Amino acid sequence: MKECADYTMNNRGNWFESPAGIYVGERMASLFMNLARPLRGERILDMGCNMNSSMVLFKNPGCSVTSLATTRETVEKVTKDMRDVAQDIHVGDMEDLPFSDNEFDLVTMILSLEMTHAPENVLSEAVRVSHGRVFIALLNRISCAARSLKTPFFSTPPLHSFTMFDVIRIVGKAMPDVPVDWGSVVCFPVSWYPRLGTTDRRLPLRKNPLGAIGGLAFPVKYRYRTIQEPLRVNVNTGIGETRRVPGTVCNRKR
Repeated sequence: MKECADYTMNNRGNWFESPAGIYVGERMASLFMNLARPLRGERILDMGCNMNSSMVLFKNPGCSVTSLATTRETVEKVTKDMRDVAQDIHVGDMEDLPFSDNEFDLVTMILSLEMTHAPENVLSEAVRVSHGRVFIALLNRISCAARSLKTPFFSTPPLHSFTMFDVIRIVGKAMPDVPVDWGSVVCFPVSWYPRLGTTDRRLPLRKNPLGAIGGLAFPVKYRYRTIQEPLRVNVNTGIGETRRVPGTVCNRKR
């Protein structure tokens, strides 16, 4: 996990190279891996590309990672920063994902839900393209340490500020009665790290609402399922870009 954290620091600015930044990166990696639980061979969609370190984290277990950025500038930055990592990056709208229903095993939103205009719609799209589970990481509004992390985590001010329970309620609207596994890390002011690292690690990760960085994961349980199959190739739209479109099974022989 240290290797993943170090890669994050090198690509997120000078703060992440500081002792406190390195500690926070390691704790974030622990939270992601404990709750998201990526498995070897899984197909993962990372929505937003806000923390491009997720590409490294999920590549480590041997996963196939696809990333969605909302602007071409983000794609160029991620491509430059992560040039040593095999990439599958697309430009698109998180409220209208250019992917088929049920295409991915795991869909992640790592510090990106805060940047969306309609979080409920974005979450519904994440559920649509996942046939396994969804993982969300956020900056926890009620944490005393969260304010100091906004600058290194967000290049522009976020549109929303959530608590863990805010996002759990949004999940409940999209997937009623679904079990949610949640937790948080980094419970003390950031300037206290890494001196209080040992104490911080002794605090429970799961069911902890006080950490600055929160995470939650839930399985996708369908009440109905469309008759689509993922189309694994891009389709030329004729306007200088390609877009993935769903394939149907209407004419397939069974």
